[in-house]
Amino acid sequence: MRLCAVIGGPNTGKTLFTINFVEYLGCRRLNVVTGGTRARTSLTPQAARRSLVSPREFSTRALMQLEIRLGRATRLTLVDTVAISDVVHPDISLRRVMAETIDVIRRAHVILHVVDSEAVTADNEGGLQPIDRAIATYASTRKGYVILVNKIDAQAGRTAFVRVKQAYAGLPVFAISALRRRGFKEVRAFLNRC
Repeated sequence: MRLCAVIGGPNTGKTLFTINFVEYLGCRRLNVVTGGTRARTSLTPQAARRSLVSPREFSTRALMQLEIRLGRATRLTLVDTVAISDVVHPDISLRRVMAETIDVIRRAHVILHVVDSEAVTADNEGGLQPIDRAIATYASTRKGYVILVNKIDAQAGRTAFVRVKQAYAGLPVFAISALRRRGFKEVRAFLNRC
């Protein structure tokens, strides 16, 4: 089974993307494996959104694994990771889970890098925040890497998408809206090719 990591900085929409994307793929129950205890929970997508999605930074405090199918033969473990930060977080338990996230990135066959279009600026290199540039530098050496510019439905979303696409012209870059489920068809096609 292939391992797919959903990664990015704080509040980029990783968890909402993961839940809505899995529901888009046809899953009506999410069999979620979380934390070091490997606790298993079965949730509807609606219940998962209510309990796991939050506007607070670092609200995802454990890795969430979802096993999904893409067609008849392709099986995938999709891992929603905790936010990676370019500063050392004071919470030791969160730092441990960030280390687990880095390990998942290292082992992943596919990396879906979620970038918040509202955080893309004209004065940064390629518009990305420093942590996103570091992720792109590392992960771009891998075949199954894609940048997902999220919140494309926001006012500055299209401009941000164009800026990132131009700066990372050699890499796949997709415009998505985790909230409105836009761009999911392209992400699915990318996963089928990897």
